[in-house]
Amino acid sequence: LNFFLAIAHLLAMVSLEKVFQIYGINKEMDMLAQLHPSLPYIITIVVALVFFVFGLYALSADGRIRKLPLLKLAVFGIAAVFLLRSVLGIIEMVFTNTSFSLELTNTLGAFFIGFLYLWGGIKKWNIIKKQA
Repeated sequence: LNFFLAIAHLLAMVSLEKVFQIYGINKEMDMLAQLHPSLPYIITIVVALVFFVFGLYALSADGRIRKLPLLKLAVFGIAAVFLLRSVLGIIEMVFTNTSFSLELTNTLGAFFIGFLYLWGGIKKWNIIKKQA
């Protein structure tokens, strides 16, 4: 899922202004673009790279690639990031006039991914403890 999100962010660069408008962050990105025109693009690339790294940690925790540094901390940290994003999404839906359907989709997606990291991490490290 994180690799999908990374690719989606890179594909969005084709029409970044339209995507920013859909997500309601066009004013903020316009302000950043006034500082330097490439900032919105750089931020989008950095976000894509973060999702890519999150995906690598998921593969590492599953044993599909070599063990990455701070694996346990990273898995639970990534879970916390996504779960916090879902809580903030709920708060935003309650207290602001954002697009409810779009925010609900993003909030549920963040919760689902965060739950998968949390559940997978608990499952993995409970198994390790039983074997030791």
